Amino acid sequence: MIKATFNLALRIACLFALALTSAQLSAELNDEAEFLTEDDLFDEPIEGMVVIADPLEPLNRVIFQFNDVVYRQAIEPISRFYSDVIPAPVDRGLTRFFRNFRYPIRLASNLIQGDFAIARIETERFIVNSTAGLGGFLDPASGMAGLERPTPQDIGHALGAYGMGEGIYLVLPVFGPSSGRDALAFVGNRSAHPLYYPYSVWDDSTMDWTLSITQFINASPGLIRGYRSVTDNAIDPYGALKSSYIQARRADIRPKNLQAPSPIIRRQRGL
Repeated sequence: MIKATFNLALRIACLFALALTSAQLSAELNDEAEFLTEDDLFDEPIEGMVVIADPLEPLNRVIFQFNDVVYRQAIEPISRFYSDVIPAPVDRGLTRFFRNFRYPIRLASNLIQGDFAIARIETERFIVNSTAGLGGFLDPASGMAGLERPTPQDIGHALGAYGMGEGIYLVLPVFGPSSGRDALAFVGNRSAHPLYYPYSVWDDSTMDWTLSITQFINASPGLIRGYRSVTDNAIDPYGALKSSYIQARRADIRPKNLQAPSPIIRRQRGL
């Protein structure tokens, strides 16, 4: 059922992506303009250095330096070219399309946490945006009462909600900051993601790769902005990135034995 829905969503998306001009998209998206910005990755201000075990710091710093070169010398030029070539309304539409496709991860996390009300909202949003939203390029669900976008949850949030500790701090090649818990959750997130093996909604591996590369390029401008905003003026860029990442992850965990914060996203992100 879900696989059939995703196939329908993708086909609708492909058809309308070819049919819609950027001017038409702009008219629909102006009220809900949402770039993937640094707020999406580092959505909490740094309020001081956080504490997390970092026994691999020497190795982590080497990988951090490697990533820094990759980000600035390879990914940043790609993101700059993408931003120059792709009209802003189309960029926003693609961002929403790929956000819509992460629905199974959010659904699985909320179900694991027993947050059935939020799971229902995520499901209704996915259905509305996959149909009336032209495969997710538009976000009509956010304009409907009771269907405002919840704070995104993934498998790492679910593990943290039940008390699993973060473990040690890790810096992964290219992927960047992580933790023992989030590295473990990475496997679960990929398993639930419809673009990745073994649960891809497409039998054609070429389509899988095309969508995955497009998703990466679409996300790159916001990720580079987030990375540079944290590291450029920091005395210790490594420590600043670590603190920012861990704070952002902790802020969105809803412990099961405590009063949960409001599930609705803390602020609307826009231009």
